[in-house]
Amino acid sequence: EWTADKCRRLQAYYALPPKAPRYTFERKDQYFLLLCSIIGATIYLFKPIYFECDAAMYYNYAKFLAFADGGVFSYTQPPGYPAFLVLTGQILFDTLYGTIIVHAIMGTLMPLLVYRTLAPISRPAALAVGCVFILSTIPFYSIVVMLAPQLLTFLTILTFYFYSRYYFSRDPRFIPLTIIVALLAMVIRWEGMFALITTVFFIALIARTKIQHRRLLVLSLLPVFLILGSWTGARVVYYRDPGLLFSLNSGTGQYYFWQTYQNMGVKTENFEKLFGLDTNSKRIEAPMSSGEQGIQIVVPENGP
Repeated sequence: EWTADKCRRLQAYYALPPKAPRYTFERKDQYFLLLCSIIGATIYLFKPIYFECDAAMYYNYAKFLAFADGGVFSYTQPPGYPAFLVLTGQILFDTLYGTIIVHAIMGTLMPLLVYRTLAPISRPAALAVGCVFILSTIPFYSIVVMLAPQLLTFLTILTFYFYSRYYFSRDPRFIPLTIIVALLAMVIRWEGMFALITTVFFIALIARTKIQHRRLLVLSLLPVFLILGSWTGARVVYYRDPGLLFSLNSGTGQYYFWQTYQNMGVKTENFEKLFGLDTNSKRIEAPMSSGEQGIQIVVPENGP
């Protein structure tokens, strides 16, 4: 009896308010956008499949997560997109078509989500933006590209759609949906953190005067810290680098290092000649190329 009473009190404490009246979206607008999106997605389904070195990295990473032979762990990338490749059957069925079909579904739904995000502000404007979005081909051009942008774009749009539903309805049920989807976007690529930070900030502004909303916001943030802490903590232990804590992606510095020492070597030397600078730099042969790329910028004469 004591336990039952405590459970009832706990249930009442976290009880959600009654659902707000639902906003009615214009069906004919949605059918029109959906039809146009299907046409656009179908056209791009017949484009050649784009699979390059980064796609191979994601594929090998997915093998690692699926415990398949040839899997390679990548410390510079979060695990979201490789996990998506596993879920869409690339490893189990040894085909790219499952991923392509899911990419196409996402591309078809994106204009619809954009419309539903903006419709409470202005239905004509929302329809116009949805049409422009389709004409831009942004929802479709990555359908056959085996990289993360298609999934990241879809999850980002879905994040702001759920936030829009919360903003206009003040229904706290959309708080966890917004935050969890934004978290998924962040574990796809680090750029997803901007959607998470932005929506959490504005949700906090709205929820600050509503106790039930604040409670749900705090509860929704717990998985964010648990997932980020556990995953990045494992990277800290594995690489013995405390600086990796709460860092999902450490590839940016590596990319700029590569750009400076390999890809931009010739350009750097040309600028030196153009401006008459003498940095005592020494040309070196890049280890990944048979030609003379790269430039030795850090030499004793230039400093430590």
